[in-house]
Amino acid sequence: MYSHSCPVNSAVKVLDSRWAYPLLVELRKRPASFGSLRKALKPITNKVLSATLRSAQKAGMVLLQDRAYSIAGEGNRVVDALKQFSTTDKCASCTGSGVCLTHSS
Repeated sequence: MYSHSCPVNSAVKVLDSRWAYPLLVELRKRPASFGSLRKALKPITNKVLSATLRSAQKAGMVLLQDRAYSIAGEGNRVVDALKQFSTTDKCASCTGSGVCLTHSS
């Protein structure tokens, strides 16, 4: 049975956004302001970034403290889990830009 309170369902809902994954990878590097995230995730729009951050906060993946966003425990767990799917040294889609898990620290 589907449960809105299930952490797996919450994670999947957040990851439905094409920007959730790059956002978590970016925040894993360091905490960042909204503006910094906007620049790092170009060409994301303010509206989409706001919605993605809101969803990630609600799911416990992102924290907002002192006007800076940072990755939370759930976000780290999601990134760690997704990293297991990486089977090559370099993916075809990011060309080393650092957005994918393969090319992030």
